[in-house]
Amino acid sequence: MTLPVDGEKISGAQLYDAHCSTCHQPQGQGSFEGGLPSLLHNTAVGRSNPNNLVMVILDGVKRGAYGEDIRMQDFARNLSDQQVATLATYLTGHYGNADVKVSAAQVKVLRDGGPVSHLGALAQGAIALGVIVVILLVI
Repeated sequence: MTLPVDGEKISGAQLYDAHCSTCHQPQGQGSFEGGLPSLLHNTAVGRSNPNNLVMVILDGVKRGAYGEDIRMQDFARNLSDQQVATLATYLTGHYGNADVKVSAAQVKVLRDGGPVSHLGALAQGAIALGVIVVILLVI
């Protein structure tokens, strides 16, 4: 199989073979002793919201299994936003929820810390309102 010259055009299957299949096995069945999870029916690839899967690809995982620390390396430095989107879409389509598509824009937002929360602005507004109320009560 010939890889495209443009790394942004590498297919999800090629990305899986290059970065995931060594640990998760060629068919996604996970490690033989069960320390590395199967991708088949895995909650990260089966959800309608792929954010957890994208973050696992970007940041990796550290977890305990059978009394051992098991780590999945992060791919944030190795894969572009488009490559992560292509890989995540391949994983959800092949092992989980085929209706889920991941875009490079979604990956960029998550790589940059996630969507902006409006709770911070609401909290600041509530504090300002509280200060005004206290000032009015004092007057």
